[in-house]
Amino acid sequence: VFVCRDTGTTPRDWLFEDAAGLAEILAKELAELRTAGMKPTAGDIRCIALGHITRMAIWKLRPSWDATLAAEKKLEIFRHAMDAIATVEGVTKLLEGAKVPQFAMVGGLFAEQEEGELANAVAF
Repeated sequence: VFVCRDTGTTPRDWLFEDAAGLAEILAKELAELRTAGMKPTAGDIRCIALGHITRMAIWKLRPSWDATLAAEKKLEIFRHAMDAIATVEGVTKLLEGAKVPQFAMVGGLFAEQEEGELANAVAF
């Protein structure tokens, strides 16, 4: 199930255009998990990457989405949009050579938004 909100905001730091941009986000998030004592597996990385790719595909398709199309056609359009942004394989290769951030952010996807984060948010 994919959900596309009519309006809202998202942190500017969560927007990316390609696999390289996603690799930067994932490197930070994986560092945060490790700082918390977790040991992210390949499955964890795949799941997190697919979540971000899905989110960006929704972001990009939102202005032109045709809700009247057949489900099969919608899924085809969505898959093409996801693949055009990044693939898990491509991001994984980039992560292998990525610099690990020294300091992880405190907070994350479900943390309360602070005033500074809202100032850096992008409305949709």
